[in-house]
Amino acid sequence: MGDIGRVATALGVEPTEEGKYDVSEILCEVLARLDIDCSTSCFIRFDNAVDVYRGNTACLQISTVPGSVCSILVTLPSGRTSTASGLSKQTASSSGTVIWSWLVSGNTGPGKGTIQVTTTTPDGESCTAETEWIVRQK
Repeated sequence: MGDIGRVATALGVEPTEEGKYDVSEILCEVLARLDIDCSTSCFIRFDNAVDVYRGNTACLQISTVPGSVCSILVTLPSGRTSTASGLSKQTASSSGTVIWSWLVSGNTGPGKGTIQVTTTTPDGESCTAETEWIVRQK
């Protein structure tokens, strides 16, 4: 049995008929132990910090309710909103993961900016979370 199977068993999550585990069911069980009902609660967890040298690709991964529609708004250190490609709306995977990647222009000034993510769950509940990101000069 792999790590997912051991975690699922410890949480009391049963495998499917094919003997596989539904990661979203495991996630919901973990959240339930934190008194969060993932079937009706909206949540956003930033899975990584964004710290990038200008001229390179930035990447942000979040976790949220599976099937949620997610949008991102990246504010540059200058205060302007990024128009980089790769910042379009996405639907969270069955495990609740969304990943955005975008090129940070070599002309972007160094400093701290903000990233705002908004999600709408399949039940129509919305929530927004914000984090800082860092652009560094080479």
